[in-house]
Formats: sequence, structure tokens, C-alpha cells
Amino acid sequence: MTITGQEDHPKHIPEVHNAFDTIKLLGSGSFGSVWHIRNKKDKREYALKYSTATSLPHSVRAETRVLKVCNGTCNLPEPFGVFRHKTQFYTIINYMEHDELMSVIYDMTHEDILDYAKNVFIALEYLHARNVIHRDVKPGNILYNRNKRKYLLVDFGLSTFYEKKEPNILNNRENQAEKMEIDEDEEELLIAKGREPVFSKSVTQRCNCSGKPMSCKRCESAPKFSYCKSGTNGYRAPETMLMCLDQTTKLDIWSAGATVLSLMCRLPSVFRYDNEFEGIYQYGTILGSNEMSEAAKSWNVNLMYDKIYPKKSFYRLQKSLNLQTKGQFREFASTHCKHCQTLIFENANGFCICEEGPVCVDQYSSIYEQIVCRVLDFTLHPHPAKRFSASELLSFLENELAELNCK
Repeated sequence: MTITGQEDHPKHIPEVHNAFDTIKLLGSGSFGSVWHIRNKKDKREYALKYSTATSLPHSVRAETRVLKVCNGTCNLPEPFGVFRHKTQFYTIINYMEHDELMSVIYDMTHEDILDYAKNVFIALEYLHARNVIHRDVKPGNILYNRNKRKYLLVDFGLSTFYEKKEPNILNNRENQAEKMEIDEDEEELLIAKGREPVFSKSVTQRCNCSGKPMSCKRCESAPKFSYCKSGTNGYRAPETMLMCLDQTTKLDIWSAGATVLSLMCRLPSVFRYDNEFEGIYQYGTILGSNEMSEAAKSWNVNLMYDKIYPKKSFYRLQKSLNLQTKGQFREFASTHCKHCQTLIFENANGFCICEEGPVCVDQYSSIYEQIVCRVLDFTLHPHPAKRFSASELLSFLENELAELNCK
């Protein structure tokens, strides 16, 4: 937790200080700080989010628009007001007493994890039905009270309203760039080096400012290619890394799946990378390099891995990473898998976690564990079109749990 300066304390806001008692700091970071406050008259408790002085007004405005959609139902916050103090903004929402996730993660059963996932999908179904993309679903933004089984999806600082975008500019580059013939000298040079002209005498024309610290009129008038990359590393969907313009609500589904996987493995985050290249590589080693490459093709991105990585079984993956079940996993897992030998720490015997690897019987400890693993298959698919929506996931869980209760 980053300790904020005294200037960010609510006592410096007269309207807040006169009406509320400040109880404690709940958290802080680059976004600002969140405080636990209590009304002096009716003793009701609230959470106050105090933005940093560098927060842009349009970002605060966008977050406010999304908060107006929330009404305190479906595991979403209830906003009570957005105010301005000097150059900073503060938002007051309902407060929910919650557990520190790492203090309860080791005691969570598969039934607890399934209930956790279900309630996250309830919040996402409400948001997605109103075209809201949260863009930062992760354990830190899901408040959880285990005893009361209460949940609250918070922090809408990166949220946006979905608007369908045009296909990637990269997909239409042949329509947007002029063509020209390779000049004779360049063609002779290519042939002399033993290579044929790469584009069969037709290449994209270079502009006059290529390689120079300047931009010409042609470059300035060209379509601008930009795509949203917001999110938290470890929970970002592949489309936020592979130059996809049309990012839909399905990216929240991926983040929810990554959150459930971290709970199953009893880890803060399963995917840990510093940059997009590392992230794409890690996703390929777990989800399958061919599957990742196929998804990238739909955005006209040529994704190449150093070798073919088979898709891993989420069941065996979480068994191998969870220290509580690692010994149990080794009792029935096949050995001598060259793909998995170096992927898992202390796996000199090459215990296999590949989905279509050597024969290995999946010994689910409970029906709940099996259902959670199916949820992971439905959420963590590289291509968003093949992921389940929040509504589909809730329908699936409803049917599975109803069938379970009938037994």
C-alpha cells in the first residue's frame, strides 16, 4: 500500500470534514486514495475515493458516467455523489466490510470459488447489458466478505462504454496505401543478393519523411492507428495486447477467468509479466501457441512462437501450481513431458499438464472443482468470440447447480 501525503486526507475537504468522521485509509495508488468515512449524524459508513491532482477531468467524467449506471444492486456500488475540491475530485459510494483476499484464499473451497465467480458474473451481466466495459476486473477490485457471502465490484476508473469500431486499419492496409513499382536498381540489387522482390514488384510506397525526425503531409493525413491497452498486467485479455481495435465486453470475461484461475492456484496472479511480449508468450505456453496465433490472425497480426506449445489442462495446471495439492497431483500425472518439464517449478520428472498429453485421469476432488474448471475453459479462450458471455456463464452455472441439487 502506498502511503499518501497529508494533503490527500479528507480532513482538508471542509464539506467532508464537517459531515463525516474519517476512520481509516483503505488503499492508495496511482489513482489516488480511498478512505473509510462515517456520517456524523446517522452513523452510516461510506467509502470516499479521492483522485490525484493529476487526474484528468475527462477521466473523472467517464468514471462518473459509468457510476450513474450502477444503483447498488447486482454486486455493484451505489454512488452518492461526485464533488470537486480545488483541482481534485472525490466520489462517495457505499462502504462494504470485506476480507483481505490473501488472508482467506488458502481456506476457500471449490464451492466458495464457484460462488465467487457467479457473483462476479452477476455484476458483469448487469454492466454488459448496458454496454459498460469495466476493463480492470481483478481480485483487488472485487471486495469479498466470506462470512456474509457479499461481493462488490469496484474501481471504475478505466471503464468505458462499448462502441463498435471499424475493422483494424491493418486489415485494410492495401486499400489505404498507394502502390508503386520497384525501381530497376533496387530490383537488380535484390536479385544480385539471391532474393526475389518481396512483393512481386509492388510494394507500399515510402513517404518522404521515412527515417527523418519529421512528418510529412502524407503521414499526418494517414489514418491514426491506436487501440486501448488499459488494464492490469496478469489480467489483461489478449486483444488488449494484439492491436485489436474492436474490444468488446468479452475482455472482462477473460479478466474474470484469470481471477478465478488465481483463486484455484492460491496465487495473487498466475500470469506474471512485465510487458506485452512476455504476456503473449505466457498466454501461448498455457493456452496453446496455435490457439493464440489463430486469434491473432483475426486482427491481422502474425504471431510466431519459438516452438509449438500444446494447450494445458486448467485442472492439472491448478493442481501443479497449488502447493496444497502438488503432491497429490504427482501421484497420478504422467511423466516425461518435455513441454511441462521446464514450465513448472521443481518438475525434473516432467509431470504432464497438457490437455491432450499422455493418458492421465483427472481426479476431481469434488463436482464443484469440475464445474470451476469448465468455467475456466469458457472464459480463458484467446479469441473473444469464443468466450462465453456473462449471461451464458450464469445460465450454465444455474443449470449445473440445479442438477447438483436434484441429486
